[in-house]
Amino acid sequence: SCRVMTGPPPPAPPPPLPVLLDALPPLAERYYSVASSPLEHPTTLRIAFTLVSFSTVGADGRRRRREGLCSSHLARLGEDFIASGGWVKPRVRLYRRRPTGNELRLPRSLASPVIMVGPGTGVAPFMAFLQERRALRKQSPDAQVGEARLFFGCQHRVGDFLFDRELQAMEQEGTLTELHTAFSRDAADSAAAGEWRSVRINVNYVQVSAQGQPRRTRRALVLKGEIRAVATGPLGDRLTAPCLTRTRQDLFHRSASKIVDLVQKHGAHIYVCGDGRSMAADVHKELVAIFAAELRAGPEEAAGLLARLAEEGRYAREIWFG
Repeated sequence: SCRVMTGPPPPAPPPPLPVLLDALPPLAERYYSVASSPLEHPTTLRIAFTLVSFSTVGADGRRRRREGLCSSHLARLGEDFIASGGWVKPRVRLYRRRPTGNELRLPRSLASPVIMVGPGTGVAPFMAFLQERRALRKQSPDAQVGEARLFFGCQHRVGDFLFDRELQAMEQEGTLTELHTAFSRDAADSAAAGEWRSVRINVNYVQVSAQGQPRRTRRALVLKGEIRAVATGPLGDRLTAPCLTRTRQDLFHRSASKIVDLVQKHGAHIYVCGDGRSMAADVHKELVAIFAAELRAGPEEAAGLLARLAEEGRYAREIWFG
């Protein structure tokens, strides 16, 4: 006689743990831009990073909260340090990535002006730049120092403005010639929030979880062999449209003549750091438009000028997709 089985097949037994681990891909390394200069802080390493959290729906229909692996780990270590009043001192193993030649590097001369565009956590390497220039300036008080201009944007001044007090102090003391800021959610009128035209300060580190989409907030972290401090910003809605579109005034166009003059006559270096999906491309388009307008050139000629600057190492970008 033969038997006929009906219904779903029995579940397969789980694979042995060594087999499962062998099948999983290795964890990818995480790279963070250093946000401090060893000349000012020889024993401290500071970074700024995004914290990702999202929810998934399991086979049982239950929603589960998930978190980014490395950033959440660092955040928890920092929170333990703060909650213990400094008694708990966790340690983090780090390694220095070998230089590729594409890193953001300061000009060799202090006299060379620098123009920096770093919205959100993209400001991190420029904090190191400014600290480095300040330290070098103290070492050579009679040296000629070029201008340093920083363009920074985020959603809210309170909670999202990374290194705000430090940047404002740098501007007051002269380390930073001018700090240009835009805060897209602090006022209904974009003129009060900041002035950008068709430049998306697409700060994706702030994002609300909706229908399983990731949710992020930012964390700033200081390492000194162990976690030293953590700062957290509030959650807010992600901007699906350009964060701030300005039709009358914008920071780039208000500074257009100055930017072109610094580049053409004083050998300025331009740096862009942050989101590579939209922000970096939009900033590049704005730079092309600025040079085309100020030099009365066509877009192709202006784009060619930026390409030459890149070849000379005077237009550098550190961007990421994530």
